[in-house]
Amino acid sequence: MDQTEKLLQSVVENARTGVNACEQLIERTDDGDLRGELRNLRDGYQSFERAAERALYDTGVHPAPEPAMDRAGMWLGIRMNTMMDATPSHIAEIAIQGATMGIVGMTKDSGDLTGASDAARKIAGDFVAGQQKSIDRLKKYL
Repeated sequence: MDQTEKLLQSVVENARTGVNACEQLIERTDDGDLRGELRNLRDGYQSFERAAERALYDTGVHPAPEPAMDRAGMWLGIRMNTMMDATPSHIAEIAIQGATMGIVGMTKDSGDLTGASDAARKIAGDFVAGQQKSIDRLKKYL
């Protein structure tokens, strides 16, 4: 797998993780405003997932499938994490921590995969910028 494919696959994986987390968190909160913010965040993740998948298909590569255990593990982790505290503040904190992990991972991958195409690097850079904006919007719930 070349560096462009690796970087695009990283965007796909990070975005899928974000979509799954947002869907779980949406179910765990009754706060309408926070639900709307989480839906916007989920929609952003889906947009990046589709963009990276299209770019992979354009290079003749199929995105790797999502391991079922990853989704199950996230479901269990979020359930356990919100069992005793499902306040909007705690839900926002979980989302912020996830977005921060996405920024760190994508920034590291971008730094390691300097030979990736400009188009792939732009998608990764836009993903990081989108995550930072989401964090800024979620801070009001802390």
